[in-house]
Amino acid sequence: MNFKINKNIKHVILIVVAIATCTIASAQTQAIQWNSSVSIAINSGDSLLATVSFVSNDQKIDMVQGDYTLPFIIQSIEGVWENITQPGKLTCHVKDDSATSGIITLGRDDKGLYIILDMTSGNPDGIFQRFIIDSHELK
Repeated sequence: MNFKINKNIKHVILIVVAIATCTIASAQTQAIQWNSSVSIAINSGDSLLATVSFVSNDQKIDMVQGDYTLPFIIQSIEGVWENITQPGKLTCHVKDDSATSGIITLGRDDKGLYIILDMTSGNPDGIFQRFIIDSHELK
């Protein structure tokens, strides 16, 4: 079988592909702000009430509390989580501004959205918290 495509249809297909490519590229670089008012110390199970936001994009994750921001540079990402309304997770290997390595996991399970901050690599007293995400928004 030999199919002929009308010249106008070719242009429409190219425009649709270009728009889809731009949309995917911008979605990957657009930041998401994750808001939490409660976290749980994973080792002890103690709950902590504190307003914390995480602002993530494809290169870094900032932890923001009041006027203080702690930046984490993403070194690598494991996993694929295409729809945050469904269960899944991304594991980000990060370094903070003092070059301390750690892991930030963004995910959803049967309890809802969460972020786990694990900075215990090389420091057993480092932060190991699960932040319960109350809301999120595109930035």
